[in-house]
Amino acid sequence: MRLHLGAVSLALLLQACASPVGVVPGMSRDAVAAVWGEPQASYDLPEGPQRLFYDRQRDGTQRLALDFDAQGRLLRSQEVLTLSSLSSVVQPPLRTQEVLQRLGPPTQQRVQMDGQDEQRKTVVWIYRWYDQGRYRLASIQFNVAGLAETVQLIDDPTDPRQDKYR
Repeated sequence: MRLHLGAVSLALLLQACASPVGVVPGMSRDAVAAVWGEPQASYDLPEGPQRLFYDRQRDGTQRLALDFDAQGRLLRSQEVLTLSSLSSVVQPPLRTQEVLQRLGPPTQQRVQMDGQDEQRKTVVWIYRWYDQGRYRLASIQFNVAGLAETVQLIDDPTDPRQDKYR
C-alpha cells in the first residue's frame, strides 16, 4: 500500500511540474482565461485543435502554447520559444501562417529590400527568448513566396547582463 501511495504521489508531482502554474489538462478554455486572462494570440490548427499563446514573462521571452480540443478542453501545453522549435521552421520550410501557429506572433517584423526590385523583397520576423541564462534573438527570413528560408540565432546585444569582456 505504501509503494502504491508513493507511486501515485510521484505521478501527481510529475504532472504538476509538467503543467504550467494554475492550469492542468482537461481544464476548459474559460477556466484557463479565469486564471491567466486573455491570450496574446489564438490560432486554429489544421488538425482541429485551437492553440492559444500566453507569454509567461512580461517581455515575451517565455511563451506557452496551450492546445484545446473541439470541446474547449486543454489537451497539452508546451514552451515554444526554444532553440529546437525556432530552428525547425526551415526544415521543411514553413509558411508564415504555419510559423504563427507554431511560435505565435513575433516580437518584431521588418521588410528588407534589395534595391528597388520588389521580387527581392524579404520579410524578417524576430523572436526574443530566454535560453540558459541569457537573452537570445532568432531572425526568421521569409522569401517572396512566404516560406521560411533561414533562421539566424544570436545573443541579444541589448541584454544588459551580457558580459562584454569575454
